[in-house]
Amino acid sequence: MALTNASTECKWSANTTTYPSITATDEDGVTYDNNFTYSDPSGNYTSFINDKDGYSETKAINKKYSSSLQSDHPAFWYALNYGTSKEPTTTAYAAPNGSSGWYLPSIGQWWDIVTKLGRMPTVVTSYGDGWCRWYGGDKNGKNKNYSSICDSIINIYLTSVSSYGTPDLFGSSQEYYLSSSEYDSKDNYNIGFYCYTDGDLYLAYGTKDVTNKVRAVITF
Repeated sequence: MALTNASTECKWSANTTTYPSITATDEDGVTYDNNFTYSDPSGNYTSFINDKDGYSETKAINKKYSSSLQSDHPAFWYALNYGTSKEPTTTAYAAPNGSSGWYLPSIGQWWDIVTKLGRMPTVVTSYGDGWCRWYGGDKNGKNKNYSSICDSIINIYLTSVSSYGTPDLFGSSQEYYLSSSEYDSKDNYNIGFYCYTDGDLYLAYGTKDVTNKVRAVITF
């Protein structure tokens, strides 16, 4: 995961004169190379957390909209160009040779970040179609502030490598990060910290044209 945000105010997709209805366009079926076809994960969290190929999802969207990506799919553009001269404040974090390059993580990769780095339980406190959460107010939530627990642990890792640059730490107030995963034609999956007053942590879908943050990831 990147040390800093690629963008703090970004949309998954945005309507343009070229694509006036792009925020209601289903990308299900878009291909990348010959081995990957973009598909919308659905069902409860035991299904959608298996979507762990943000790399191919990012590349598929870029392939389809390469000439206009920055305007109509800005979240993907910012993730792909993190560490390059197109984002001059991030050039210190150029992707190493031989790596995947930076890309937008899928919702399943965000699940891995919060359960493996942030040590969230792999059994959530409640869930439904297209969403799950860890919430202290749920019956088995034990009154815990899950966002605080998760981000404080992740921030330890980020701070430990601060010699490479000042990290964008996960905060103590409401913030949402975009994933590369689409829920349906109008919605994409996000992860939300401090969604409500009790510090709940959500993985859920929301409309594509809402402004959220972008945090890129890389694979070696």
